[in-house]
Amino acid sequence: MNGFWIAPADIADKQNCYFRARRTFRIDAVPNTVILKIAAESVYRLWFNGKLVCFGPARGTRSCNFYDSVDVARYLQPGRNVIAVLVQCMNIPTFIAFPHQPGLWIVLENILATDANWQVLSNDEWQEDVEIYTLQVGFMEHRDLRQEPIGWQICEDDATWEKATILGKTDAMNHKRLLPRPIPMLKQTTHLPQYIPSAGYVTNNPTVDPKEIALSISYQQYTHAHTLKDDCQSQLTTGSDITIEPSPDGQDIAIVFDFADEFIGYAQLELTCQSGVIVDFAHDEELEDGWVKAARHHYRTADRYITRNGQQTLGNTINDRGFRYVMIVLRQLTKPVVLHRMTVNDCRYPFETLGTFTCDNTQLNRIWDVCTNTLSTCTTDTFLDCPWRERSFWVNDLVVENLVSLQAFGDPKINAHCLRLAMCNARDDGWIPGVCPDTGEDNLVLVATNLMLVIMLADYYQYTGDERLVNELLPQMIDVLHLFDAYTNDKGLIVAPDTFWNFLDWSYELNGTSLNGKCTSLLNWLYCYALNTAGKLAAITPPASQASDLSQLASDFAERIDAHFWADDKLCYADWLDDHGNPSEASSQLTHALAILSGSVPEHRKQYCVDALDRNDLLEPELYLHHFVFQAIQQVGQTDPIYQRILKHWGAMVQTGTTTLWEAFVHRQGKEAYDDAGSLCHGFAACPINYFQTGILGISPTKPGFDTFEIQPIPHSLSHASGTIPTPHGLIHMCWQSINKQTLNIQITIPNGTRGYCQKQWYEPGEHRIEYTVSQQTESEVLI
Repeated sequence: MNGFWIAPADIADKQNCYFRARRTFRIDAVPNTVILKIAAESVYRLWFNGKLVCFGPARGTRSCNFYDSVDVARYLQPGRNVIAVLVQCMNIPTFIAFPHQPGLWIVLENILATDANWQVLSNDEWQEDVEIYTLQVGFMEHRDLRQEPIGWQICEDDATWEKATILGKTDAMNHKRLLPRPIPMLKQTTHLPQYIPSAGYVTNNPTVDPKEIALSISYQQYTHAHTLKDDCQSQLTTGSDITIEPSPDGQDIAIVFDFADEFIGYAQLELTCQSGVIVDFAHDEELEDGWVKAARHHYRTADRYITRNGQQTLGNTINDRGFRYVMIVLRQLTKPVVLHRMTVNDCRYPFETLGTFTCDNTQLNRIWDVCTNTLSTCTTDTFLDCPWRERSFWVNDLVVENLVSLQAFGDPKINAHCLRLAMCNARDDGWIPGVCPDTGEDNLVLVATNLMLVIMLADYYQYTGDERLVNELLPQMIDVLHLFDAYTNDKGLIVAPDTFWNFLDWSYELNGTSLNGKCTSLLNWLYCYALNTAGKLAAITPPASQASDLSQLASDFAERIDAHFWADDKLCYADWLDDHGNPSEASSQLTHALAILSGSVPEHRKQYCVDALDRNDLLEPELYLHHFVFQAIQQVGQTDPIYQRILKHWGAMVQTGTTTLWEAFVHRQGKEAYDDAGSLCHGFAACPINYFQTGILGISPTKPGFDTFEIQPIPHSLSHASGTIPTPHGLIHMCWQSINKQTLNIQITIPNGTRGYCQKQWYEPGEHRIEYTVSQQTESEVLI
């Protein structure tokens, strides 16, 4: 049974489009299993017989969509059944969807599929010409619940429905591939607010114009009402009812809810009130003077709802929101309103926290917890940059998130999906956009991201042993590397196309520097790193002969980089060449980290590069690409700077009380970065996880898939550390205690299928006690 894509007539070009679809059917008996497949452009909510079943789908790209498969047997009943769906489509390109037109596709196993017999109803409930919530997400939600056809999920409404229109083979929708969802459905948990930081009265200004709601919320005058705040604190944080009386002088009423952590999902307010009350919701990660600021830079993080009479639930209906704080503003209130409950329905990828870390430094323990919490919060149907501002899959962020999520959670499904998704999003010219899906602009091609892809694949392979994915994606990644052949200058160096974004790390932009249009050593060293990494992977894929070609190309480039970027007066590589082809005054630690990691730096420059990794006169990276700097420092065996910087930057950050990692902390901090719009929950800042596991605990795979691993802990000033390391074979349990500065007692449990190497000795599966000499280094040649 094949389903058709369906929609109401004449909505193909409608922006911010909502529609409903439903179908009644009868069955004699309910089978044990009934699989429903469902896809939508772009998001849906599904009900059976009035009960909410699920929502989705996983985001796609410009060329593919995904369908969800759900067993719905427990929602069915003998006799009459009703399937009902709400669909929403921004119908503009965003960083979450690249829609061709709104549509719905369903196949209910052996029972029915979407066709012309379905009923559909165009929207009257959501205002369509509204403000952009953020450019990356799309429109705000402006919903009038008085227009909802009550009982529509069970066919009890009296609204006028029409027959569905089948989208034909020539419609754009049918030119996208439709693929099965390769990752689990999201995990849902419900949370009450923990605090009511503020409650009070607002200058009465309901702002009829739906394109000024966020500005109105942000710049109205608020007066604190401490009695109201205390009453809300005692009732709403426990899920108890509270009656809110209208203010005597007709002022609006604002209440701020603090959920004490960052969440991604749905803010839901259950209340009973009169018809026509306006309730504005504003979302953010921090407060200003006790209130939520919904207008930051060009972001407008607010939604509006208009109530019907009676009990109802308000809040974002179908598109998720990210926040720690939610502020509601009750407007046009003339009668008491009863607030029953405010909750967040958090929806994220169902990671199981398999990786653990603890030691005698409570600050390091806190950093680990904040890192893993951030990663979890930043993962839904893809890895996200942040929940609050964009909820976008920036592919470059994956260079950190891919590795550390495997170390923290050991679930490779989302990693493989994201790598495939990125490659599936290739442009017609072969370049991989920096965000997936992208909106088509050249400046969304991040040149460095195209080089990082093969590094991500190598990390994935080392931790999973998934050779199939390497065989699948490596040829395309090598083709991407060859695209750079067309962008060499007269010196034989790579120069990024002017129309692309030559972004590596925010340390440049936050210090007033753009690398666009520049010939940089960073990009060229990263190119060498990518070539050598691709060469190593190519050795396991046919034809293996290309491995030596790639390595030779890297060697040739390294010679040219050294010839043109080395600055004798500074004893380091310049970051770029000026207009006359001379080395710039500017240089960075990141340049030298990439040189070391490339494996192609000339022998006579190596010590200078090692020294440069911790030189204070060179630009330090932001939190993000400390990832590469830490890896380079660890590779050369001088790890104390990693330990000290983790305490300096990440340690100072967690001392603020934050539960999640910030987007910036080295050069700017928190919201002050990025024009007052810095994210306070950013997964790409989680690189300390890698050092905690491979450095302090000292466990690193030495063959793909943890077929073998090394045991080489680095204690620093700690007296003990322990943790679990997820592998494809099960958990490695590692614990060490310091006897003196040079000796550790190690207890380790090795799962079946792998074995560990420590101090020239192999350890088979089982429990082991090892007396470890800290100064003794693992002989790498034994492990190759």
